[in-house]
Amino acid sequence: MNMMLLIEKETYIKRFLDDSISGESFYFKTASSKEEALQAIEHYEPEVVVINEDIDEKNILDFCQILRQKQTSNFPIILALNFYSTLNPSQLKDLNADFILKPFTSEELKKKIEEQFFKEKEAETASSFMLSEHEIIEKIKPYIKEEVKNEIIKVLKLLTEVIEHRYAE
Repeated sequence: MNMMLLIEKETYIKRFLDDSISGESFYFKTASSKEEALQAIEHYEPEVVVINEDIDEKNILDFCQILRQKQTSNFPIILALNFYSTLNPSQLKDLNADFILKPFTSEELKKKIEEQFFKEKEAETASSFMLSEHEIIEKIKPYIKEEVKNEIIKVLKLLTEVIEHRYAE
């Protein structure tokens, strides 16, 4: 089961989660304030965080920034925004956060959470296969030395043949 943290003052989203997700592939914990949320994140280490805009719209971006700075995990953050929200989606993109507009159905919320969760898991899997430039060089370094040595031997043999051919004339 995957753990999700829900941050909201009201129980709007919790009701949707109780109806649609609870008992499936996710279980969730709730926090009703930013301080409580930070403690819950340290304690439960959630794989997805859903934040309802009702916690404090004017500081929600700051809170997302704090989450990104304090946490080593880059868990998905989903903001449940009101249609008339003043938050700029490009700011959310900079924080690697996604959003869903209220009102939404339980199926829409479930789909958004699963998209973000599985996107994050795919990124982790892909990054585990990718090597840095330094790691690649270190892995092929012994072979490069051998290849260079073989090339030098070939060049020296060729030069020797050319020189022998010239002096033979």
